[in-house]
Amino acid sequence: MSKMTIQIDKKNYEWIRQRCKTQEDIDKLVNKAILLWLIEEAKLKYQCLRCGNKWTPRTENPKQCPKCKSPYWNKPKKRE
Repeated sequence: MSKMTIQIDKKNYEWIRQRCKTQEDIDKLVNKAILLWLIEEAKLKYQCLRCGNKWTPRTENPKQCPKCKSPYWNKPKKRE
C-alpha cells in the first residue's frame, strides 16, 4: 500500500487531539476518513453524451440528465 500525505489544519488537528487519547486512536480516525473518501470516489458516475455533465445517480438507470434534462443522455448526437 502506498503512503498518502494528509493535510490537516490547526483547528481540525485540535479537534482530533481532544477526542483521541493515543496516537493509535488518531491513526484509526485518519484511516477511517481515507476509507470513506475512497468509497465516495468509487461511486458509480454517469456522463451525459449531450451536454457532458457528470453525476452520481440516485437510481440505477437514470431516465434523463439532471442538467440538460435530455432523455437521450446516453446516446451520442447524430448531428452537431
